[in-house]
Amino acid sequence: MTNIIDAIENDKSYVNRQITINLEGAERHILLSCEQLPLPDDIWSVFITLDVTDRINAERKMEAALAKQQDLNKLRTQFISMVSHEFRTPLTTIMLAADMLGKYYDKIHPEERQKQIERIKETIQKMTNLMENLLVIGRMDSGNFQFNPRECNLEQLCLNLIKNAEFNSGFSHRINFNLNGNCKNVILDDQLISLVINNLLSNAIKYSPNSKVIDFTVNCNDQMIELIVTDYGIGIPEEEQHLLTQSFYRASNVGQISGYGLGMSIVSRAVEAHCGQIEVRSKPGSGSTFIVKLPQDCGNKSN
Repeated sequence: MTNIIDAIENDKSYVNRQITINLEGAERHILLSCEQLPLPDDIWSVFITLDVTDRINAERKMEAALAKQQDLNKLRTQFISMVSHEFRTPLTTIMLAADMLGKYYDKIHPEERQKQIERIKETIQKMTNLMENLLVIGRMDSGNFQFNPRECNLEQLCLNLIKNAEFNSGFSHRINFNLNGNCKNVILDDQLISLVINNLLSNAIKYSPNSKVIDFTVNCNDQMIELIVTDYGIGIPEEEQHLLTQSFYRASNVGQISGYGLGMSIVSRAVEAHCGQIEVRSKPGSGSTFIVKLPQDCGNKSN
């Protein structure tokens, strides 16, 4: 207030100056104007105030919306570029392999024919996985992915997903599974948890090409479910770990390892739906451990 009085005395006027006050614990934004009126025997100061809090808040929301739109436009451009690139290469691979088989089928050795057929199948599977991940993220972002916690047998679910992960890797890795507690009748959304486990296991296999073992531990009690996946691969730079859950983000040390940067984004959204948390422990060259903690009462909290 002293500064305002000094300004009035120096300038003889104080017009539409914005000030912020605390009124009953709430921040209010005020436009303050003041004029000095000299009278024969005195000088009067006339103050006029206008509460512009609603306008300021609306402007801030518009600025935030604009920033978000700019981020979305950037993400959309990045998405189109990524999808165009990621589909162009495998489609070219499929076209070349199919053309070779069509023109020279009788002249190609049976083993080579089978190799080209497997190449086509593998390429189609990669494209299918990409589309499935994009569809999942789209449903989550649009709010169409419902959270449906119910009683499920987490132990059997993990065993099934482990078999699939080992099979999809061509049995290049062995997943060492440890189970503690009763995990046969826990309350979870089994579809979302399948996404979490599948992505964590597939990432562990993908980013530990020189290691043959993945450790997967599940701890269950009445309050909490804990999923721990540890690999012994390339690790993640510490300064980049907080960026892993962003769509299309990949760490700087992945090199030629293929991927789209979508898996951890899906994991993050699924864990968030369960009111859970993710912890990452990793160092480059020393592997990574992902710890997912899921409270079993999230369904009650959501209601």
